[in-house]
Amino acid sequence: GFGHVFRSLRIANILKKDYDIIFYSLNYLAKKIIAQNGFKCFFFKKKQSIKNYYTVIVDKLNNSDIFIKKLSKFNRKILIIDDKKNFKYNNINKINFLYFPELYKNYRIINNLKFHIPIENTVKNKFNKKIKKILIIQGSSDPHNNLIKIFGAIRPIISNNIKINFYFHLGLKNIDKPQFKKLFFYQKYFDNLIITSKISNFSKVFEQCDLALTACGITALDLLYYNTPCIYLSNEYKELQTAKTF
Repeated sequence: GFGHVFRSLRIANILKKDYDIIFYSLNYLAKKIIAQNGFKCFFFKKKQSIKNYYTVIVDKLNNSDIFIKKLSKFNRKILIIDDKKNFKYNNINKINFLYFPELYKNYRIINNLKFHIPIENTVKNKFNKKIKKILIIQGSSDPHNNLIKIFGAIRPIISNNIKINFYFHLGLKNIDKPQFKKLFFYQKYFDNLIITSKISNFSKVFEQCDLALTACGITALDLLYYNTPCIYLSNEYKELQTAKTF
């Protein structure tokens, strides 16, 4: 997902003060985003093309053993982020943010949502009065079109809670999808329905939202660090595993 791209860009912006940074990607849109942020990025098909680097940072899930073996052979050091596989090569280090151990339990996401989850046709379950802004986000690509499904499901809730702003973030690839014409159409009739797409500094959005409906990738991890209550919605098996960890 594009969360890995943006995290890599954050890392690159820190490292560029002292090191030359080069990106490799299998995704043309990711390559374009990286170039727009001022970094060299090569599109590659053969994994052997990544050679002779002091350090290679791999921010990607489910890497094949063949791929990692070649990286290990042709480069001095390898750092792998968020891959649960155990690659046994001497020059590899791993960092897992999405699949952290029990010692981080004090920083887990708030999971007591009984006062936050809206349930229709009941009197007892209502929004907490502190809830003013709700973020609905499904990453930068939303491959299962969950955003429009979520809107259909909570449309009466949006209508009945006019003091709460509902922010639907479309990501990078969703802005031109035909199905979102419906969302833009209804925006005319809901003053509390806000649609966003390209935001340069998303940390401000995380800081200001009181509740988020999110997939369970890197965005959920960002929200975790901002101590934002979340409801997880995902169709991806690997993200369901992450949700259980959170």
